[in-house]
Amino acid sequence: MSASGTLCIAAHSHTSHKQNELQFEKGDVVTLIDEPSGDYCQATAADGSVGLVPMSSILERPGVVLQPMPWFHGPITRFEAEKILDRNQDGQFLMRTSQSTEGIYALAVSYVSLPFLSLPLSLSPSLSLSLSLPFTLSSLTLPLPPLSSLLLLSLLSLLSLSLLPPFFFNP
Repeated sequence: MSASGTLCIAAHSHTSHKQNELQFEKGDVVTLIDEPSGDYCQATAADGSVGLVPMSSILERPGVVLQPMPWFHGPITRFEAEKILDRNQDGQFLMRTSQSTEGIYALAVSYVSLPFLSLPLSLSPSLSLSLSLPFTLSSLTLPLPPLSSLLLLSLLSLLSLSLLPPFFFNP
């Protein structure tokens, strides 16, 4: 295991037997707080609770690799993304890393009746993508026709994105 801040996944459920142990379920994500020493390590759970976890119960979470995905284009500019997407084909999309904010991705969507649409996304510790808040569809400076709203929500659903409040749908 690595140093403090390492994200780990519970290999199996653990019921705390002592007051200072952390209880967790298989698949839960815990973050190491200090260097492992011996059979236990201090960690924090997603709900903020802190306690000791048995090192035999957790596995270091592998990093997320987006590069092999055909829709991921890495560090390109918004202008380059616009050039890649074909304006005559609805529903094309790509994801790129944000140039202005580290750790944020931008989902670019092409739809013939809309100007270029770019949504800020962040990756959570549970490996799900979510809209970087605050963001609302109604905050866009253009009217979203019902079909394009449906297209956008379908695309987000296809990518299994977590839509966290306050994400408002206003067709």
